[in-house]
Amino acid sequence: MCNGFGGIYVKDLGFFFSEPNKNGDCSHSTIIKRMGLKENNSAYLRSFVRIEFADWTETSFRFDEEETLPGWLDQEEAREIAIKLILRVAPTYAEYHKIADQAWAEYRKIKDQAWAEYRKIKDQAEAEFLSTISKIDGYVCEVTEP
Repeated sequence: MCNGFGGIYVKDLGFFFSEPNKNGDCSHSTIIKRMGLKENNSAYLRSFVRIEFADWTETSFRFDEEETLPGWLDQEEAREIAIKLILRVAPTYAEYHKIADQAWAEYRKIKDQAWAEYRKIKDQAEAEFLSTISKIDGYVCEVTEP
């Protein structure tokens, strides 16, 4: 599981990524599935490498499988390509969060006010309803214990 922004560096093709999930993580598995790549644990036969930026900053770059990097991988080149990409994607993701967080705060404010108003109206209507039905023969009210 990738933490933060991550992607797949594919031999002779470059770096690929997907949109983050609700936790802000880009799934390596999603990318692999969407690209139709085949998992292969062999450092000799594998055609891709998992890369991640755990906190969405260039300084958190790492190869997700450091011990089994394939021999074809030019680590510095892959790192440079990945960093160029994070420097383009991260600001966009930050802007998305800025807008989404502001919208969420507005929603919470309105939601809380709307919920309070609903409870007030509902409780008044319920009190009136109970008052009315309590006057009808056959109604059995809730008994409250002293």
